[in-house]
Amino acid sequence: MTRVACSACNQDVEARPPNRGYWALVVSFWVFSLLFGVGAALGSGWGFMLLVAWLLLATTTGVLVQRATSFTCAECGATVAPAVSTTPAPTSVGAGERAHA
Repeated sequence: MTRVACSACNQDVEARPPNRGYWALVVSFWVFSLLFGVGAALGSGWGFMLLVAWLLLATTTGVLVQRATSFTCAECGATVAPAVSTTPAPTSVGAGERAHA
């Protein structure tokens, strides 16, 4: 894999691909957010502690979405551009072209 320069830590690193494991945590945010909303509707409304818990959950999910959808630096976790290969991909010969050869 091609190495890329990280703009946050200024190191030449291999970019980590997006991690699909974080999507379970993102979905759990929406489930818990729905439960918070139902709890607020059934209870006495949005109390301060419920609001703080939801805000903490929402900001944590922002970080998880970044790691679930973008390439990150292996050293510091910052978002980096994916490495671009400079070699052209090999082309395959189609079935119709092999019949004529």
